[in-house]
Amino acid sequence: MARTAPARAKAPALSLSVQYASNDGDLPARPHVRRWVRAALIHDATVTVRFVDAIEGRALNAEFRGKDYATNVLTFVYDDENPRAGDVVLCAPVVRREAAAQGKPLADHHAHLVVHGMLHLQGFDHERHADAAVMEARETAILAALGLPDPYAVRNLTPMDNDKDGDKPTLLERISALLMREPEDRDDLIAIMRGAFERKLVDGDALSMIEGVLSVSETTVRDIMIPRAQMDCVSIDDDPAEFMPLVVETRHSRFPVIGESKDDIVGILLAKELLNYYANPEAFNLHDTLRPAVFVPESKRLNVLLREFRANRNHIAIVVDEYGGVSGLVTIEDVLEQIVGDIEDEYDFDESEDNIIPEASGRWRVKAQTEIADFNAHFGTKFDDDEFDTVGGLVLRAFGRLPKRGETAVLEGLRFRVLRADSRRLYTLQVERLAPPAGADGTA
Repeated sequence: MARTAPARAKAPALSLSVQYASNDGDLPARPHVRRWVRAALIHDATVTVRFVDAIEGRALNAEFRGKDYATNVLTFVYDDENPRAGDVVLCAPVVRREAAAQGKPLADHHAHLVVHGMLHLQGFDHERHADAAVMEARETAILAALGLPDPYAVRNLTPMDNDKDGDKPTLLERISALLMREPEDRDDLIAIMRGAFERKLVDGDALSMIEGVLSVSETTVRDIMIPRAQMDCVSIDDDPAEFMPLVVETRHSRFPVIGESKDDIVGILLAKELLNYYANPEAFNLHDTLRPAVFVPESKRLNVLLREFRANRNHIAIVVDEYGGVSGLVTIEDVLEQIVGDIEDEYDFDESEDNIIPEASGRWRVKAQTEIADFNAHFGTKFDDDEFDTVGGLVLRAFGRLPKRGETAVLEGLRFRVLRADSRRLYTLQVERLAPPAGADGTA
């Protein structure tokens, strides 16, 4: 009786869509992408592989991971309980920079990241060292089957090298290979540091500060200044009792003092000098308490301004345009926040406090991260939370951009004033009710 040959295992079924949303050249052809995806396939799956530009890559990374930059690959599982369908998104310009930085063919790097993304899609991860080792071993085996080298190797190993003990690159060698290579330009340096972050060699705060340090040399005073219209100023002709409510309400530590107009800056008043007024009102002379004002052009680079602030022990400067007119002001805190993010002071929120804190005159301080549902419950509004989860998202949509400190927007009878923000996100808003919500009976 003839023997029946054992049935060959059926290959997993694959439904694949490849989308190109980037004009970056040398993107892999669909047949190559299909080959890489199938090599990493463990079970039946429906997969979309999408190649995007830096704008879309940054937006996706910010929305789903809270990281305000484009990364090399992102994965999105449609159903966490049954990961048989999902998206693998590759940011083409980041992949190109990384391939150049690592000295490897672009196609090899595309293949590696497609395989990496597919493994993520199917439940692999590298949060823990043990999991990372399993995932890395699986990746290198798949890539080897595709005829591609080990992407984690520090150097190319010959067959003879593979027979020797101790030639597998150590963690220290891998870190050295990543960080010790001299970058060719600023973008190359950022790509290396982001690669270090993805491999958990530096944390997110460190990466953000490094990027901030690099950005201040390319950012001008004009980009971060408080505009002239939003400057809180004191008149040299006013009695302290007249401008004291402004000092109490704004809680600034320094105020420009003006003459006939905001173009006539007499000096800078330190709020602490007003203690002398309360100690001896008759002897207080506003003009005698003023510090000299420092003027800087709109085009001055922030790294130069920061150096001057430190050298002169100055904390505020008046910004002037090309004709000598006052266009705004800038503080040392504004500059530092470009590097380290928001700097909290004694008037900022304590994380342990509520997201909504009442102030005088019917106003509230609101954290930008306050959920819309909580905001609606407090103010009786009906903001939709389908598109955004937080109040900060609503305000960003109203402006259509990231607003600067002091700018205002009106939504559903509420005025939103930006109290704290940097070049990356909103932190604190001031909310003032202009009219009662629809359907209210007139009571507060």
